[in-house]
Amino acid sequence: MNHKLLIALERGETSQKVADYVARACADARGPNTKLVLYTMLPGLPAWVESGESADASTQRDKVEDEKRAEAAQCLAEVRQYLVAHGVEDGLIVEEIADETPWKVADILATAKRYECGTIVMARHHKSMVAEFFAGDTEEKLLRHPTGFTVWLVE
Repeated sequence: MNHKLLIALERGETSQKVADYVARACADARGPNTKLVLYTMLPGLPAWVESGESADASTQRDKVEDEKRAEAAQCLAEVRQYLVAHGVEDGLIVEEIADETPWKVADILATAKRYECGTIVMARHHKSMVAEFFAGDTEEKLLRHPTGFTVWLVE
């Protein structure tokens, strides 16, 4: 394989499914144009943390942000370890933790462009039709709008 992939991950079972798929597709991948970018975005802070204005609230906000960043780093480290254990060369893997933004799709695309990725890999989430209509899933937005990237959705 001689390709650059951005692998958009969320914490949980879907990350393992994506890691398994990518490991099978990219095992023994080599080459100067091969790179796997493990990408995750920090979730937003809970409302009770966001609403505080005092010094204590600021300290609490920093603590929660640090915890979320540590969880994200742990998720990426686990996926990296899994990929390496299944034949992907460690030097081909890059980790990227993005701060939460309302423009999630735009951030994914910008990161993929920055690393010159041709393919974006992510998990497919199953929600009710009503939830999908109101939420506008990230993977659906990537598929509906031409982006210049190949998108692999993992079930």
